[in-house]
Amino acid sequence: MTRYIAAYDTENIDLCLPAVERLVALHRRLEIPATFFVVGRLLEKHGRRYRELLDDELFDVQSHSYSHQILKDSRPHGPGVSLEEMEIEVGRGKALVEEVFE
Repeated sequence: MTRYIAAYDTENIDLCLPAVERLVALHRRLEIPATFFVVGRLLEKHGRRYRELLDDELFDVQSHSYSHQILKDSRPHGPGVSLEEMEIEVGRGKALVEEVFE
């Protein structure tokens, strides 16, 4: 048996909402669970709509930081943010997910 684990990053304010709308419809039709990693700044702009779409036991919503900054140094992506910026990225993203989906 083949198992497919669906997980999606949502990063782009203009492109991700229409994509999530289509993905949610597909997953609901096929009754396939999925995890959505949501960037906090999307929730600031479209929080109500993301909640309408994803507040369903079929879906798991996780924070993907606030603005998708590079958190640690890596060869392909370059230097990560400072520890202070990392705390803001992680903390603010987590707080927005909790606020919208509580």
